[in-house]
Amino acid sequence: MEKDSVGGQIVRDITLINLVSDQTLQNLIPILALKPARVVQVMSSDPRFPQIAGHLENALQKLAQVRSYMSLKPSFFRETIAERSPVISTVSSVLHGIVSKYPNCVLNFTGGTKLMSIGAWQAAQENHIPTVYCDTQQKRIISAGFSQQLDRIPDFTELFSTLPVEVVMAVNGVEGRLFSKKLTSRLRAFGKKAFELASESPDEMDSYKGQIIAHFLRGKRNMPQSTSALKSLVSTPLPSSNTNVVHEFLSSAVLAGLLVSSENGKQFYPACNADRSQLTHLQNLLTGGWYELYLADLLCSNPSRFPTVHWSVEPEKRRTAVGETDIVAIDSASTALHIISCKSTLYNIKPLEHIEAMAQRRLEIGGTFAKATVAVRCKPHRVMDDQVKKWGKLLKVNVLYDNEVSEHFC
Repeated sequence: MEKDSVGGQIVRDITLINLVSDQTLQNLIPILALKPARVVQVMSSDPRFPQIAGHLENALQKLAQVRSYMSLKPSFFRETIAERSPVISTVSSVLHGIVSKYPNCVLNFTGGTKLMSIGAWQAAQENHIPTVYCDTQQKRIISAGFSQQLDRIPDFTELFSTLPVEVVMAVNGVEGRLFSKKLTSRLRAFGKKAFELASESPDEMDSYKGQIIAHFLRGKRNMPQSTSALKSLVSTPLPSSNTNVVHEFLSSAVLAGLLVSSENGKQFYPACNADRSQLTHLQNLLTGGWYELYLADLLCSNPSRFPTVHWSVEPEKRRTAVGETDIVAIDSASTALHIISCKSTLYNIKPLEHIEAMAQRRLEIGGTFAKATVAVRCKPHRVMDDQVKKWGKLLKVNVLYDNEVSEHFC
């Protein structure tokens, strides 16, 4: 097969034949592996499938904006079989026509119904064309019939790990971009240190948390709004403490760029402007939001499973889910997006409502095949534990407590 170098990439004179079904990732990965010049999408007359075929085409358009895939712009064609549930002989006949129409065909028989896969595979054998099968469960691409001229097909996990979050969203039919806060190594270190201190000295950390809340809210339910009150918060030191635990906690916040300290290192001030949103963000991080940073660090420390991790995420186009999502990561273990909510405890929220919201966010951000987890630092009493996990199972949201979190994500 001829090969042409375009923009540093190898573009092959291949026509990849994909069978369309509900899951689209199994048709995207072979495109990344083979880099074909043409893709023919074969589908039944089921009215859902033209839109699903469009998801793949849209994902490739987004992927072409990534530098390493700029030359991957295959021409797309569609072939619709005039049956909603095509039989083997019909599919085989359609495939014979495609092979005669397009040069250098390769069949990906992963998608479609079982009968479609069998009919397509039969036609491939009769026409002596190569085949691939994309096994998303075992994370491998099985190939047969290729000549030695074709380079080694890359590893499945290696290919999946190169995908931006927006492309995984698009291939599952979710439009738009994600906006997230910058996750620096210093913030990750702060989250890790805060978790360590809270685990070793929970009473001292909980006590100081109450002082921090009182300091920022000043007896009110919410952060002050007046300019004078906000300026006062920036210029007033945080509550003092003689304990080493609190001093270590505040010093780690200084290293993270969240606070600044006095010359003698005994007083600590917000390292932000007299801005209500910035001060609210700081208060949240100091009073438990650091658990998000700890978990983000846990995921970043396992790059083979989580090659991409975003923190404090909002989708460009919202439908029903409101507010930020703590963590959105590409999860190679499930070959899907993983949506994660971090909570210190379940006692100050309505657990069922939160799980329902996470189920909706899973669909809104990651699509049907995304995973969702609620990670809770402190385990509740047994009755609530059993009830919440039961709700989560029904709504396809994994609920993890305490040590279960690190065991699951490491």
